[in-house]
Amino acid sequence: MDDGCSKDIAAIFPVSAVFIVTIQVNILIFLKKWERST
Repeated sequence: MDDGCSKDIAAIFPVSAVFIVTIQVNILIFLKKWERST
């Protein structure tokens, strides 16, 4: 097992998870604002 590879995955996963959650939150906020404007 290469420790370097597993460390890279461990470092990338939290960032990608936060990135995905941030996008989902932005979409929910956008939809709520769009519903109010119509």
